[in-house]
Amino acid sequence: MINPKVQQEVLSALDRLSEESQQEFARFLQTLSRRDSSPSAASALLTLSGSFDSRDLQEMEEAIEEGCEQVDVNGW
Repeated sequence: MINPKVQQEVLSALDRLSEESQQEFARFLQTLSRRDSSPSAASALLTLSGSFDSRDLQEMEEAIEEGCEQVDVNGW
């Protein structure tokens, strides 16, 4: 059952979003609904497939390359 207060908050927020952002939100909701019914963590990860655009993926890749594979000799 939908909580009326939550429903109103969601609809109000959707009304302020661009059409592109509304579509992104709809994809996010689909991901959540699939994840809630998914029996495993692996299949939950698969539901995220395609949910990132190429710019976001590039930023993540750059952050990983900058922050990983470095040794802090003074660290523990």
